[in-house]
Amino acid sequence: MENGKAASVRGLMNGLGCGTTEFYVFRQRGALEQDYLFKFIRQESYRKLARAQMQSGVGQARVPKDFVLETTLPVPPLAEQSRIVSAIESLQERSSRARFLLSEVGPLIGQLRQSVLRDAFSGKLTADWRAEHLNVQPASELLSQVHEHDDGTKKRRRIKKKGTVPLPNDLFHELPESWAYATVDECLEQGFIIDYVDGNHGGLYPRKAEFGDEGIRFITAKQINDGVVDFESAPRLTEERAQQLQKGWARGGDVLLTHNATVGRVARTPKDMGTFLLGTSATYYRCNEAVLNSDYLYHVFCGPQWQGQLGSIMEQTTRNQVSIQKQGVFRVPVAPIEEQLEIARILDSAMAWLRSVESGLASMESSLTQLDQSILSKAFRGELVPQDPRDEPASELLARIRYQREEAAETKATNQRTKKTGSETTKRKAAMAKSRFDDDVKKQPYLATLLKESTEKLTPEELFDAADLPVTDFYKQLAWEIENGHISDDVKTLEAL
Repeated sequence: MENGKAASVRGLMNGLGCGTTEFYVFRQRGALEQDYLFKFIRQESYRKLARAQMQSGVGQARVPKDFVLETTLPVPPLAEQSRIVSAIESLQERSSRARFLLSEVGPLIGQLRQSVLRDAFSGKLTADWRAEHLNVQPASELLSQVHEHDDGTKKRRRIKKKGTVPLPNDLFHELPESWAYATVDECLEQGFIIDYVDGNHGGLYPRKAEFGDEGIRFITAKQINDGVVDFESAPRLTEERAQQLQKGWARGGDVLLTHNATVGRVARTPKDMGTFLLGTSATYYRCNEAVLNSDYLYHVFCGPQWQGQLGSIMEQTTRNQVSIQKQGVFRVPVAPIEEQLEIARILDSAMAWLRSVESGLASMESSLTQLDQSILSKAFRGELVPQDPRDEPASELLARIRYQREEAAETKATNQRTKKTGSETTKRKAAMAKSRFDDDVKKQPYLATLLKESTEKLTPEELFDAADLPVTDFYKQLAWEIENGHISDDVKTLEAL
């Protein structure tokens, strides 16, 4: 019940199986169709009731046995149960088909998103725009100049790693004439990027005890998802401890990239957001908006070219990490600033539309789940299929099954008594006092006399005990007395006439 798993079991070898104590086994005895019972317990409403009754013990929580035993189950005629199961399966087959078709749309949206981003940063998306705007300053000219921008950011001393980082050439397609590739470090040197910085490492990383309910928001990869930062769930570092940290101070308008453990998540921060701190798993990129638009850079980071560079680095190591030094050699397709703004506008609109489609898909999937549960609810209210007056009423079916169970229980008890007395009979066989050849037995109503002397009707087994005759003699004498009308046999008991 805790995880909602259940199964309808068929085809067991010799009809037997075994399982753990984590299972409740429901076994129908003729009054229920197996699949009818299975679909009843699969109702979310039933599982919700069960979860409410869970009791904690060693290991996982369990539903008490009494809850299962006291479950009220609607029992229609057997034939109607079969019709209900068929109707449920027919309707749910349609919803399953719809769910399958919806599941195929999701990946197509992802492919479309990457295709749009690929076209955006190859120049195809804005080809018509360029044809109408010929007098823009090419990116190559912009990159040949150093663009000073003093916004108060204290640039840290950057240690460049010696050597090169191999990146696959097939990631870098030909760009429009007015565009140019530049590495992250080149963008930093020319003033396109004001700075890019990750959080504090090693001994500088805050300890758990230094976080509290108030203070500076501390953002890790956990808070970065689907292009946004969840500031509400972020832990808070005490103001005193935060002021001791020299780096990792991000602010509104920065573009965030996760690069450690969880690699490749990207987010934009609202421009009106104040300062906050980053953990070691994230890097902020701060743009000089005069030459590199932060929304444009955000979309670059989301695109297949940048993500491909991240993937290429991770393929070269066993660690799920792309250091900030390696990020410095990554290439960025730089368009003229006017075209950057146009690309960001188009992509913002396209991505918002794709998100709305995804939201619609999620809503439809949720509706299908609700539909499946609605079908079950309607079925067990007796509203899914019409009733047939020719069906045997469930009350008669249950009465017959109850009688059969009682009869089986009585037979079992009799067999147990017979088994118990059988050994006693065997022991006293040799000491039997009577014989069917005795004068008071042979051709006499000997057994009938014993029945008359008894205060209640006797079964053949009970009469045998009282007769004190050997088995063979007893049954021959009994047959003679029945044949001659001294005893009547009503199947279960014997009566003297």
